[in-house]
Amino acid sequence: MNTEYKKVLGPVPNAENLIVASDNRWFASGGDGLYQIDPDGATPLQIPIAFDASSAPSTDNKAFFCGITQFQHFLYATCSPDLMKPDSPRYIMLMDLQQSPLTMVAIHQISSPMFFNGMASDMAGHLYLTNEGPLFPPQPGRIVKLNMASPTKVAGQSDWLMVNGHPNGLKIDGDMLYFSQEPIRIGEHRATVQKVGIKSDGTVAGAPETIYTAGGADRLLDDIELVKDGLLITQGGLWGHIAPEIFPDSPLNQIIHINESGQELHITDIQLAPPSAVKLFPNPARRSPYPDLIVTERTGDVIRLSPEWELKSRH
Repeated sequence: MNTEYKKVLGPVPNAENLIVASDNRWFASGGDGLYQIDPDGATPLQIPIAFDASSAPSTDNKAFFCGITQFQHFLYATCSPDLMKPDSPRYIMLMDLQQSPLTMVAIHQISSPMFFNGMASDMAGHLYLTNEGPLFPPQPGRIVKLNMASPTKVAGQSDWLMVNGHPNGLKIDGDMLYFSQEPIRIGEHRATVQKVGIKSDGTVAGAPETIYTAGGADRLLDDIELVKDGLLITQGGLWGHIAPEIFPDSPLNQIIHINESGQELHITDIQLAPPSAVKLFPNPARRSPYPDLIVTERTGDVIRLSPEWELKSRH
């Protein structure tokens, strides 16, 4: 594979998730806030935030941001001032992409001390989040649903799906929800990617179906990205996933391209720090019919890869 490796967007501290908004602006969640990023390499811009509507948004307010999603012209994110403290609030943040300058304000506090990472919205604008569940002692997590009374107001919170592991990445395509999942006892069993249907009334349609299983218990699957006829998966070596600053290098740190049946089609062959998210980025300047990949690494870099993979956006 002919791959160009280029650091262009970082640093975003503890880079976690990526989103391309409908107006083609890019945002990345990180360990101290939400950043607007530029695929061509301009310095990332930190978004001012506020934890209540009565306070003025400021970049002096810090929080660890995780999941990001969009519905209409609103961008949502999960965050917490301190993820390691169970009593630290877990917020749902909202940003109106039509406002200028951009700011983000809390609209809901999640009633759970757990770690919320993946986030997606369905066709009606309701939000879904992965609650990873306790690691010590290990217990299974769940997918939580936030019913929205309007795009700016949460009407209620419920456990939408109980799973048998620690769910992480989350994407929705129409009436199908996809999620990556770590095993209950990390290092003893294999991580998976699963999918499950959403009924017309918004409830879960049956049991999840496993479509991909990691090649060994020594690797974990982080985020997923939906592409035409398949998915991209960010995979990290076990120890690099747990402590990326101490174990940044592993041959298991890869981007994996699978089809809907779980068959591996492509795997990156270049050294990466543990990758946490991936998005397609068309690059006409490269004179290639294939898109670049924008990848966040958990060590804080945001990079651009140029694989010759026949990838297309799902929509």
